[in-house]
Amino acid sequence: MFDTNIVLICIRSDNYEEILRFVNPQNVPVYISIATEAEIKSIAIQNNWGMTRRLKLDAFLDQVNIVEIGQALMNAYVQIDSFSQCRNPAFKMYPFPTHRNMGKNDLWIASLLRC
Repeated sequence: MFDTNIVLICIRSDNYEEILRFVNPQNVPVYISIATEAEIKSIAIQNNWGMTRRLKLDAFLDQVNIVEIGQALMNAYVQIDSFSQCRNPAFKMYPFPTHRNMGKNDLWIASLLRC
């Protein structure tokens, strides 16, 4: 599961295939969340990416599996988010003394990995 930062590194690289081989040496299928796709496309627009970089992004997105947000993923997100805030009624004890703030995209990625 790649997050937005890994995708950015790949797209900004002169040879993203080499970076892909480095971060994915066993060449297993690569997944990103639809939230990562939306975030990277927004970054492209906000930073006025040129045609070359946009084509590289399109080629990258064609090579990865994009995971949609469904009910199971939504439920996982709710459970992880409430757990990280020490406010999930399913748990009486937590392995940490105070809540843990997670970035929303990180929550989506954790949810995808849980599903």
